Amino acid sequence: MLVARPLSSMREGLNDMIYPDDPGGGADSTVVIAAIDEKTLGQVGGRLYEWPRSVHAQAIDNLATAGARVISFDILFAEESPDDAELARAIRKAGNVIMPVAGIVQEVAKR
Repeated sequence: MLVARPLSSMREGLNDMIYPDDPGGGADSTVVIAAIDEKTLGQVGGRLYEWPRSVHAQAIDNLATAGARVISFDILFAEESPDDAELARAIRKAGNVIMPVAGIVQEVAKR
């Protein structure tokens, strides 16, 4: 899922010039990006990171039912939420969800 960025239309135009459609079979034309747009932000309300995880779980369920081979999020769910179990259920059930991770890298003491 993607949040709107000020220069996204310029970036998309450049991508279209650099990576033109290849109806001859080289590019996979079945890639679909399900993005979160301003209209959706207004309908669900709040900021993206404040949305109930059940909304994201429903999106995973819908995409899996539609036959998505891979579902990738670019949202870091860093804080605990009451709906975490529902999100985890949807991720396990789909079996094809890629989520970002963050952590602390500790230096290993040299001997």
